[in-house]
Amino acid sequence: MTRTEIAQLEQDHPTSSIQLHRFDMSDTEQVADYVDQMISAIPARTSSITLINNAGSLGPLQRVEAPTNVSTLNTAIALNLTAPMVITSRVLRAATSLNSSLTIVNVSSLAAVQPFDCWSTYCSLKAAREMFHRCVAHESAESKNDRVRVLNYAPGPLDSHPDAGADSN
Repeated sequence: MTRTEIAQLEQDHPTSSIQLHRFDMSDTEQVADYVDQMISAIPARTSSITLINNAGSLGPLQRVEAPTNVSTLNTAIALNLTAPMVITSRVLRAATSLNSSLTIVNVSSLAAVQPFDCWSTYCSLKAAREMFHRCVAHESAESKNDRVRVLNYAPGPLDSHPDAGADSN
């Protein structure tokens, strides 16, 4: 989101506190610490929190039998799966502690349920991430926690940076 878009959101929702945080989610050693810092800034009387898990990367675009660069693969796993799991867990715990309602939006993709040539990493990680969010919803329902809502939302093709490499392959 741009500063202009955030300013518009703040204007449209003057009683809300809107925070946009950017950090390197592929650095899993730092994700938990950074999220804990963000959480510590949440006011104690916060009635609702919305978490949007939107970060993602196509990872290596290649056929399954092609040689795999393990470092590149690990980065894709960290960014697309590990970081969203850590962030969601910590925010869920904070929302419970603050007695705040929590809405979690996982930006999913058709790739979570349909294979695409040369996208095995991305498809696999999107499927795993979608299942993780389904598990969060299931556990919340099982514990009768009606203050947690989870949405796996697949908006369709986006003209975004991660798709830039897809057109060239």
